[in-house]
Amino acid sequence: MKIAVIIARMLSEKIVPKKTSFEKLTAADMADIASHVNSYSKKSLGSKAPLDLAACVLSKNLLEELGIRRIAPDDVDLTPNLLRLSDR
Repeated sequence: MKIAVIIARMLSEKIVPKKTSFEKLTAADMADIASHVNSYSKKSLGSKAPLDLAACVLSKNLLEELGIRRIAPDDVDLTPNLLRLSDR
């Protein structure tokens, strides 16, 4: 479990580089980060995305209320361009 958290943090840092202030990030930004990071397929999960597995055990309403949604594999963006932080 700890490795999974470390990997998720590393993927998040691709979107929000270290030393970037989180003060400008909104709840919608955080949901977008969670959606993209957790839609990234992993070999260790049988080439499934963490969100696919979470959807099996969590209420769909919970994910929707959090603003977390499945992103198509070709649309996953793990770069700072996702949030356009340079425009803020």
